[in-house]
Amino acid sequence: MILGSHPDICSTGELFHFPESVLDRPQPCSCGAVGDACPFWSSVRADVEHQFPITDLKRGRRYESTRSLPRTALLAATPGSSVDRYARRLAVLLRAISTQSQRSIVVDSSKYPSRGLIMWRTRSKGTDVRYIHMVRDGRGLLWSKRRTVDGQGLGLTPPEKNMADLAVWWVLSNVLSALLFGFRRNRYLRIRYEDLMANPAGVLEQVGRFVGVDLTTVIEAVRNQRPLPVGHVVGGNRLRFNRALVLKPDSEWQKNLSREDERTFWGIAGWLARRYGYEAKAVSDPRAPGAPSPESS
Repeated sequence: MILGSHPDICSTGELFHFPESVLDRPQPCSCGAVGDACPFWSSVRADVEHQFPITDLKRGRRYESTRSLPRTALLAATPGSSVDRYARRLAVLLRAISTQSQRSIVVDSSKYPSRGLIMWRTRSKGTDVRYIHMVRDGRGLLWSKRRTVDGQGLGLTPPEKNMADLAVWWVLSNVLSALLFGFRRNRYLRIRYEDLMANPAGVLEQVGRFVGVDLTTVIEAVRNQRPLPVGHVVGGNRLRFNRALVLKPDSEWQKNLSREDERTFWGIAGWLARRYGYEAKAVSDPRAPGAPSPESS
């Protein structure tokens, strides 16, 4: 959403959810309109359906789960395969979004490593694919998933109870992202959400160089705490419904996450958390540094 406030960048949120947002379970866009009534996404859909039914995108999502990764990786390397055809359809969707938004860069914040692998195949249709791997302290994720209903910010999914599963998911998603995309020279950038909150100007300058865009105006807005406009975000962080975004730290998890959950996470994921620069501090320690808003992973 931060990047989407730049006039050359369109942020879609978790684009993975686009088909269901305009089909059988219409969900609201960040503009407030239900997905199938939003003028922007309706235009995107019409553009796409000149070439294929939108249901093709929904069927293609079966290749995006972590369990499907071995099959997806194999098929993605095979020209003409079902995954290759799905990637071509995603390329059509990206072009439609770029055309309707009149912006040359599209940011998809979907969290599935398999989707990133499929996106790499869209290069055959002329897209320039780059990966920003944003890491957040996994204990913040645990608190976010435990404390509130989720479901794309709509209150559709009960809070998660199994902290061990969440810790394993945090490890898998980060390790797979690094393994799948980290070797792609000049196409992979890893940042920490905590660093973005502590030094937004420095991190955004780094991101701007990576994507080839001058983010000076965005940096100035963040520095002066000016609200950033939220465009047509179709899925993801519930903050998208605020219509405007202001960066501010949230240390709630450090005060409220139980010691048991802290130990569960650190026992499973501490080895990786240390590599990312996190420390095993007690969550009740009031001296612990601020953490970012509670939706990032």
